[in-house]
Amino acid sequence: MSANIHLVKRHPECDGAKATTFECCSKYPDKCKDPKSAENSCSQNPNLEGCKDICEKAGGCKAVPKSPCDDNPYGPGCKVDCGSANPPPGCANVPNCGKTPGADGCDNGKLNCQTYPTSPECGGVPPPVTPTPATPSTSPSANPSSAPLDCTTTNPYGPNCVNAPDCGKNPSVAGCANLPNCAGATAKTVGCNGKKFDCTIYPRAPECIPNCASNPFLPGCNDCTYNKNASGCDVCNQNPQAARCLTGFCTSYPDVPECSLLMTDKIKIHAITEGFILVTYLCNPSSNGDTCGSVIDWKGFERSTITFESSCNDGQIVENSYGKGFLYMCNKYASKEVFGVIYGSPDRNGAVSVISSKTITTVETFNTELVNGFSTEDGGYCVTTSNGGSVFTTFIQKDYSQSVRGPFTIYQDNTATSIQILVCNIAYQSSGYSCVIQTTNNANQATYTEIDFLSNGNATTTVLDLSSYTNNKVITDIKPLNYGGYAIFTTDRTSGDVITYIIDNKGNYGGTWDLPLGFYTSGIVLPNNTIVAIPKDASNVGTNENNGGAITIESSNSFTSFSSIEGGTSKSPGGPGGYGSSKISNTTPSKGAEIPFDTASEQRFTILYTVPIASSTGNVSVYQVNGNSAVLKQSVSSTNGEFVSFENDTAVTFKVLYGAIDTFNVPYYVQVDNDFVKEQSNGQNVIGIRPQIWNFTTKSITPLTYQEGEDESAIIRLSTEGTSYYTKLSSKDREAFADTMSDELASAISCERTRLSTVGYQYDGHTKEDQVIMRVDIKKTTEANQVSSEKLVQDLDDDVKNRGINSLANGNSASLLDASNGAPRTEKLWRKYWGFLLAALLLFLILTLLFIFARLRC
Repeated sequence: MSANIHLVKRHPECDGAKATTFECCSKYPDKCKDPKSAENSCSQNPNLEGCKDICEKAGGCKAVPKSPCDDNPYGPGCKVDCGSANPPPGCANVPNCGKTPGADGCDNGKLNCQTYPTSPECGGVPPPVTPTPATPSTSPSANPSSAPLDCTTTNPYGPNCVNAPDCGKNPSVAGCANLPNCAGATAKTVGCNGKKFDCTIYPRAPECIPNCASNPFLPGCNDCTYNKNASGCDVCNQNPQAARCLTGFCTSYPDVPECSLLMTDKIKIHAITEGFILVTYLCNPSSNGDTCGSVIDWKGFERSTITFESSCNDGQIVENSYGKGFLYMCNKYASKEVFGVIYGSPDRNGAVSVISSKTITTVETFNTELVNGFSTEDGGYCVTTSNGGSVFTTFIQKDYSQSVRGPFTIYQDNTATSIQILVCNIAYQSSGYSCVIQTTNNANQATYTEIDFLSNGNATTTVLDLSSYTNNKVITDIKPLNYGGYAIFTTDRTSGDVITYIIDNKGNYGGTWDLPLGFYTSGIVLPNNTIVAIPKDASNVGTNENNGGAITIESSNSFTSFSSIEGGTSKSPGGPGGYGSSKISNTTPSKGAEIPFDTASEQRFTILYTVPIASSTGNVSVYQVNGNSAVLKQSVSSTNGEFVSFENDTAVTFKVLYGAIDTFNVPYYVQVDNDFVKEQSNGQNVIGIRPQIWNFTTKSITPLTYQEGEDESAIIRLSTEGTSYYTKLSSKDREAFADTMSDELASAISCERTRLSTVGYQYDGHTKEDQVIMRVDIKKTTEANQVSSEKLVQDLDDDVKNRGINSLANGNSASLLDASNGAPRTEKLWRKYWGFLLAALLLFLILTLLFIFARLRC
């Protein structure tokens, strides 16, 4: 009897509950139980097994997130008729306020017009107006909009209505009857902000037109139709149809110099890595827009120069989240490419090298409102672009040799006439990434939306109600806060006063900054959420307007305790365990713990997570706090099986060497990288623990006693690479090398710098290749609270042997040490041979006396 046997290939990555994980869906989409993840995987690589059938079902594998109008058909910007014969499914979400007047979304038996502004009873869909173009031509000379209009039809105060009538004085003018009665409005009315017109919909209303003659820095005063004296508007006298003269020019070209309300010099400063900054500037501003850069050390010396990619324009620098190099992102107009050049960290001489260069994605129009780049939590990069009614994102992976991932479609709204990407960043409030965008519909209504997305392209959206912050104000900037939420920078249309509001990631109000009213040119959010702002007068350096060059910088600490991290309170650091992470619930030892020692033994620390996790690419590190600085004592990767183990899918335990935490009664903290672990379900890295949150101290059970001891010495050896580098130095540079070595060794073992010195050098006679050895001297203690020289020599030997996981790995000199040699203590020859030497001395004296007596007798 025979039977037909079919062999089925088994994929363990997709067994059981694993069928929805990133590992399964990214490799075997046909086995994936998450259809959207399978479609996204096939969008990246259509040749994967089973993608042909999946793509046919998905209509091309375009994973398109829902439009806000799918859930709320009467939301801002929606054009839906729920009374039609075939209403869309979202209409089922609209309450029947006639039958259930107390339902959510109802006010006194009618729909709440704040929630359902485009419903028929709230005014319906506003009549269309001629919009400001959202996506201008990529050619810099193209007109950004049609010619200015005499608006006498639907919206006499629309954006292109340069010669708008005064409907207050002439209400019978055509189109004025379509305007809402904001002065008599008793509730929120579409087109009104309080008792005044909504200036985003009616920017040409008399109350919305800026007084540029008295204050040329007001929003809109870079538009020639508002301000004929704006930069570049002199051409309008000869050619009113020139691109610069048309309304909306600066909306289409926000980065051109003429559209800056304040003149800038195009010089920018970037903190690219510890010890160095990068200053970028135009190489030849009179002839082209090529960008150059200078790498400058913290002493102010220029160490190297860079001439960036000359085949593309409008370059932007994206700093790396790990402080390791940067991305130079620019636009190739001819091919419509966003091109990226990835640079590494400066070497010991300050020189930077290109690691990789590649086309990131394509884009119709390249400017700061349509293209956004930021560094991801693992040290890679993400570039988000807008085209038409869609937003796309593309990832440059941490391993730069790999191809880019994407583009993924993370947002789509076919009703939008324009989309601006206001800000994108790591989603510290949860995991993944977040962007805030502004969409405008054909009625010029602005809607603000947060897009939350993961590295696999899955995305969700939340509409942010920012109407209370735009009442006669313009949102000029949105910056992410470091524990979730945003700082919303607004400028008053009339006075120019800048006010900054804080919101969480749902749009809820969190406070207002406490700076004096005034006009500020820029704002910076520091790591602790302190906001630094520069008043306008400070930009006029060296003039009488700011007292001959004195620069005033204002700062607000109003939000240093703010947190929007999921699972915790609104107080930073936030999160379910108070660690600043939405996925970490507890640790052992706990925050603020005191660890007692009775023997010189290693310790084991544990982190508990709220979701199943797996190892990723980052490290967990232990630091010792010394005054205002912190010294790295140990850092290991999650993939280091000698130190790190995973337990029960939600716990990680790591070993801490005794030598890393054996200085008693001083503070330590543990830092967990944002890519130390990742979620099993989707492969997304989990936000870790930042410095100075998981703090602890160590204490000896045995009382410490003062031991004066003796001076001690140890021998260190340079690697072959270090020897080659050292022997090529001049005598002066060798002295500087030894001083730097002493600084780094003293810091690593927490020794006072005055007690440690590195002296002399010679070749080691016991190695096959030439290797330089040096002597390190450590003086004995002189105070009761100092660590003994004998203990410091032991610590030095341990630290050199473990150089790969502590601060010595990052030292300019110490990184060149040979770890296999350690730092063996030099023997005290007198202590070892004192008896023999004393006996020899006595014998010598006796023989000398006998010799003298013998001579005297003769």
